[in-house]
Amino acid sequence: MACVLEDEETDEPVAVNDADTLPLYNLKQKETVKDVIINPKLNTEQQADIREILNEYQDIRVFSDVPKVTNLTEHKVQLTEAEPVKHKSYPVPYKMQKDIDKEIDDMLAMGVIESSEEPYALPLVLVKKHDNTYTVCINLKELNKITVFDPEPMMSPDDIFPKLSGSQYYSTFDFSKGYCTISMEEKSKDNTSFIMSQGLMRFKVMPFGMVNSGSTYNRMVRKLLDGAHDLESYVDDVLGHTDDWEGHKQM
Repeated sequence: MACVLEDEETDEPVAVNDADTLPLYNLKQKETVKDVIINPKLNTEQQADIREILNEYQDIRVFSDVPKVTNLTEHKVQLTEAEPVKHKSYPVPYKMQKDIDKEIDDMLAMGVIESSEEPYALPLVLVKKHDNTYTVCINLKELNKITVFDPEPMMSPDDIFPKLSGSQYYSTFDFSKGYCTISMEEKSKDNTSFIMSQGLMRFKVMPFGMVNSGSTYNRMVRKLLDGAHDLESYVDDVLGHTDDWEGHKQM
């Protein structure tokens, strides 16, 4: 459930590039502190300092590709119309139904979705990738049309670059599937209900493709970094920067 089909409606799978889709996150952790990239240009002592810090904090799940849900915020959906969005399901080739069922089962196991009994019904679409495999996606186009836009601003590069002046050391942090760390507001979950062969399902966490997903995510990062020094955020990346090594270790 990682992208939105915005072109003309079709009953056929739609061919796109891998760059146009986002992979589902994992049931099991595949990455640890051992996968953190340390710049080889740092001297031996500095590299040892970084490894020591990574090992000290390896148990707090910061360096994991399995996201956890934050309590900093939740995603809310405000609509301009009270009439529920309902759309007929697209025909699915029989040979692809098993792939869809497996993906849905995985999402249920991860706690990403749950069953729904509400009148909203968004359609599934199959997106064909270059390797001839398919990704299951949700068409949120009609829901986005009646969603009140959230004007939460996003930090721009022009705001960030002046703050980096004088810094000599940099560390970048890329949030792992950051959208999936934000829960849906309870009464907004119904708006994400989608239709499939087993009935209706709805999202428990914020899905990709909602018109205000980016705004909610950016607001969460602002709260997370509130009061922090020498940390700048842009989309799902956080950049730490200092002018000395000792300050960088304590950042």
